[in-house]
Amino acid sequence: MKHRIGLCVIFVALAMTTACSYSAGGRPLDPPRNPKVLIFGIPAVTWEDLGRASVPTFDKLARQGATGNASVRVLNIPGEGYATLGMGQRVQVDHSAGLAFDVAELVENGTGADLFERRSSFKARGAVVVVPIDQISKRNVGRAFDARPGYLASNMEKRGMTTAVIGNADTSLAPLPSRLPPLPDFFPADARDSGIHREAALVVMRQDGTVASGTVSRALLRADASAPYGISTSLDALSRAFDESWPKSTLVVVENGDTSRAESYANGLPKESRESARAAGLERADSQLELILRKVDLSKTLVIVVAPTTPGGGEERGQLRPVILAGAGVGAGTLQSASTRRDGLIAMHDITASIAKYLDLADERFAAGRALKVIPRASSSSLTDTNSRAVTHDQLRPFISLIALSAMFVLSLLALIRLKNGPLDSKFRIMLLSSLAFPLASYVSTAGVWKAGRGLAAATIIVASVALGFLAHVTFTRNRTAVLAITLATSAYFFLDLALGAPGQLDSVFGYSSIAGGRFYGLGNLGFALFASAVFLAAGSLIDSRDRWSRVVVALLLVAAIIGVGHPRLGDDVGGTITMIPAAAVFLVNALREKRLRTRWLPLLVLAGVGMVLVFGAIDLMRPPETRTHLGDFLAGSIRDPLTVWLVLQRKLETGVRIAISNYWGLAVPGAAIAIVQLHRRSPYRLRELMRNNPALTAGLDALLLAAVLGSLVNDSGLAVAGLMLAVLVPWIILVASELQEEVASA
Repeated sequence: MKHRIGLCVIFVALAMTTACSYSAGGRPLDPPRNPKVLIFGIPAVTWEDLGRASVPTFDKLARQGATGNASVRVLNIPGEGYATLGMGQRVQVDHSAGLAFDVAELVENGTGADLFERRSSFKARGAVVVVPIDQISKRNVGRAFDARPGYLASNMEKRGMTTAVIGNADTSLAPLPSRLPPLPDFFPADARDSGIHREAALVVMRQDGTVASGTVSRALLRADASAPYGISTSLDALSRAFDESWPKSTLVVVENGDTSRAESYANGLPKESRESARAAGLERADSQLELILRKVDLSKTLVIVVAPTTPGGGEERGQLRPVILAGAGVGAGTLQSASTRRDGLIAMHDITASIAKYLDLADERFAAGRALKVIPRASSSSLTDTNSRAVTHDQLRPFISLIALSAMFVLSLLALIRLKNGPLDSKFRIMLLSSLAFPLASYVSTAGVWKAGRGLAAATIIVASVALGFLAHVTFTRNRTAVLAITLATSAYFFLDLALGAPGQLDSVFGYSSIAGGRFYGLGNLGFALFASAVFLAAGSLIDSRDRWSRVVVALLLVAAIIGVGHPRLGDDVGGTITMIPAAAVFLVNALREKRLRTRWLPLLVLAGVGMVLVFGAIDLMRPPETRTHLGDFLAGSIRDPLTVWLVLQRKLETGVRIAISNYWGLAVPGAAIAIVQLHRRSPYRLRELMRNNPALTAGLDALLLAAVLGSLVNDSGLAVAGLMLAVLVPWIILVASELQEEVASA
């Protein structure tokens, strides 16, 4: 048995080191000479909305070009979506971001230029000004992502290229107010809506908040009794504005306005009314797009249709944004990006990187994204299904986590109370084995179960957990053997998943969210917590310090796990690598020498983990820039600008604190502490006595506790990592304690 396991581990290790989880084999965009770019914004829609509406122009463009879903790691408000597109990096804005005006437009008892110069530190120039430019820059430059709003247009200006914006999503035709609230009043999330929405200017503004050409005034609107707020975009006014700006501009952004007004007007109405309003807004937008495309030479123009937001407004997390690329150098197919390694799924900053490459704007700041490629078209329903799955799993995560965490805590306490009277009976054994199998069973939700909806998907996961627990119970008589079977099965799942490109991690209960966009490939923080837990518990159950072959098998298992967690083409998990090496060293020393490693060695072991990260980073740096992972990008950026290190650490610390507060699994830390105290008090034997003659099990416990502490410190999921590890540890240690108690009683 051990020989077979050893051969399997060797095979897995070799297979993983040679696996290629992503192949960037798509066709790159092929720009013509003197190319131009047209961006058409359709806020507050999804692919499902496009499928319901009568939009022949959008449909034709989608068939001719390449389609995909875009993830935006921002709030679901137009300002952040548009501003991120204009920078190629996440940009944070507030509700004042829509305050853009034509320089000659009458507002606040003067012109837009006067207002801009009163409320900003810049001089007005060009045709359009974004009034809150100072506030936007202050919130981003030198912070978190160190984004420079307006960077794309400023970079273009240096190359002699100009930009323009045309569009207005205001909700009123009345003259602009004679007094606007102070800009800080817009910062709160519940700030009163000014009704002025010209956020599209953020895509093409320069870093001083000005746009060279175009118009965002209410002259683009007309009275329309059938439209939301009695307003729609005037095709005649739009046509005139486009005719004026297009010939002299390299990049033009057109905001249709009608889909945005439809969404805000229908907010709070029944679902059917909201869908009907969005469909009508899309039909008006379709007419606008048809008008504009008649004026564009597609053989020389890259056309980008993108939704900066999806339905629900800023209070909702949002969904994946539909994207269409068509025109010169694109071809029909599905969009592919090395940023995500997921066909049909791209990041918003990939669009910016593609524009920069298309216009030959070579600059390191656009490296946050990857230039898009086109692969053969996927099925027509796949983009809608991808978004539906992402939304369902986003809703399922907190729901199933709260159920599972509550059930585990109650069950563990009941089992500990029962343990006072002797070894556990069958029903407790099945329930604890089911708890241990729950993480593995949760991945069944990636196999189409999400289509059943949140309730049925959660029920399926629970049933699968119980089924696995019952199977382990009837198959293996010893607790440690049953635990070994479950933890080995969990480890094997992660090994196989990582070797195949981690398809099971995306939009799964313990994986990462494509909507949040924090990670798209490799091993996420919660996935690492489960993988590491399974590996160390399996190793603790498998190793025999007196058997040389079992030590070799366990050593190979740990080496394979380190490679799986850290290799750029597999897990690509920096924090996981730093955690795994010290924890693995503690396990091996404790198990083989039957003596606990002294704490003074831990700093050196952590440095060894950092050293391994640098080795993996060097491997990544040897790859072409367009195929590197975030680790290679981080090291390359750190070499160019050491400040990058501090900004990344700052961002991860802020994220860790936020997740520690909001993630249910962080609550497992005090819950596990209570369970262990109860085990110590209620078992007729002290915990130390139970583990004294089992150095391998003690080694597994020590390694897992160290991994929980280090993993929480170096991963931006914070206490959620420790919580999930301890949630796995508690049923394991209760089962072991029950078996050891039975052995002592029968001796």
